[in-house]
Formats: sequence, structure tokens, C-alpha cells
Amino acid sequence: GWTQRAFDKNGQYYQFDSNMPPSLPHRNNWIDYDVDTPLTAKGLSQSWNVGNVLARYNLPVTACYSSP
Repeated sequence: GWTQRAFDKNGQYYQFDSNMPPSLPHRNNWIDYDVDTPLTAKGLSQSWNVGNVLARYNLPVTACYSSP
């Protein structure tokens, strides 16, 4: 998975792709990112745009689903 490319043997994160976030929130075990991945730059942009549209039209959020 992507974590083998993103973390060295000491658990230090490296942004190997410009779409990856520049930093990650701290976790005790970096392997946890395999099952709970961070948003990419594209995902962050898309979520920001969706939020703006929902706010502009005053649309309520009744459920939110996500998939990898």
C-alpha cells in the first residue's frame, strides 16, 4: 500500500507525490493509516467545493458517506 512508500523504517512520513498531504496528524502506529487514509489534495479540494455549494444553497447535511 501507499504507507510503505510514505513512511521510512522509523515511521517518518515523506510526501512522495504532490497529491499527498504535506504532513499528517500524529498517530502512535503509522500502519493505522492503511485503514484510515488521509484526504489527498484533490479530495480536500473536492470536499471544500461540496461544502461551499451546500452552504450557498442552505442545504442540510443529513448523512455523509465516504469510500477509499
